[in-house]
Amino acid sequence: MSNNIIHNVFDEAQKSQKIHKVSVQKLQKLLTGDRAREAFMVICQCYDKVLSFSKKEAAAELTVKFFVTLVATSTEDVFMSFVNYLLQRSNSLDKVVRFRSCQTISCIFKEFPEESEIDNVLWDTLSDTLLPRLRDKCPNVRMWSLKALKDLQDPCNP
Repeated sequence: MSNNIIHNVFDEAQKSQKIHKVSVQKLQKLLTGDRAREAFMVICQCYDKVLSFSKKEAAAELTVKFFVTLVATSTEDVFMSFVNYLLQRSNSLDKVVRFRSCQTISCIFKEFPEESEIDNVLWDTLSDTLLPRLRDKCPNVRMWSLKALKDLQDPCNP
């Protein structure tokens, strides 16, 4: 049953940004329930379809915004799971998947509250994964990984 809810939420997310807040709440409820791991996997499967979509189309961009909102407003454990999922996908052989993964990571950390701190383990993981993307053969991957790293940089911290 939760699979149908998740698929419907992703279908709705492509149509309008007005319903994103309600849709995010639906998914967050599933992510804290007794079948949270299953819900997480289905959400990742749905988002994998967006990761492989190269064209700049309104439906794909709305879904990226929706996913960013979902991740940025999730609990710390769910947040970390989604970020790790995206970091793994950023190592894909498919340049479009690498581009969309880096784009999504950048957008998530753009939404990240400035007063929040990123722990050292996450920072190390992000830098270890995204720094090699700066030398990627695809210019969009290089651009989005640079944007992600720029947003994470704290000029006061060497």
